[in-house]
Amino acid sequence: MKIINKILSTIVGITMLANSLLVSGSDIVLQNAYASGSYENIIAEVLQIDSYISSGLYLEAIELCNKTLSTRNISDSDKAILTADKEKAENAYNAYLASLNTVSYANIANEVNRINSYISRGLYLEAISLCNSTLSNYTLSPDDINLLNNLKNSSESRYNAYLSSSKTSKGNSSSSSQNVSYTVYRTKTGSKYHSNGCRYLSRSKIAISKSDAIAIGLTPCSVCKP
Repeated sequence: MKIINKILSTIVGITMLANSLLVSGSDIVLQNAYASGSYENIIAEVLQIDSYISSGLYLEAIELCNKTLSTRNISDSDKAILTADKEKAENAYNAYLASLNTVSYANIANEVNRINSYISRGLYLEAISLCNSTLSNYTLSPDDINLLNNLKNSSESRYNAYLSSSKTSKGNSSSSSQNVSYTVYRTKTGSKYHSNGCRYLSRSKIAISKSDAIAIGLTPCSVCKP
């Protein structure tokens, strides 16, 4: 009986040793495969990264790329794959941020309409001012920037033409009143110029020389007769 027990004990010991060797051998094989950097070792991560990018989860994709690059022992070819995916995610994220900051034409349509209205009424300085403020206050597309710059250039050209016309008329006129320039006042949207204290200046009051007022097409108020 003792002999049988001893034999059984020996068999159990050999079996356990064999299992241990098999497990250790399996671990070594897995470790070698892991160290080899074969693409199969990161395919799950790559698929997840691509899924993040296609879903617009760019920051998650970048984070997983960084994590895989820093914690996995992978081949140079796999590093190139992950680096390319990371760059793709970063570019997509930057494009997304840019789209948030860019204002579409629909958002500046009111400004453009006001600028055209100012130009049609001869209020060129107001048109130029609104062009400048719209250009500085919004992040615009190249097409909208060109549109506003064209409107600004048109306003400046027309304003300069008025100034030139005014100087010519003054040089040819014998009337002394045409040569006298003093401060008058205009409103923000009106087409007249006024004397200080005119009732039409209750809402807005902008100082301007009489010669400049005439140059941009303003006419004297019939009430205060400046």
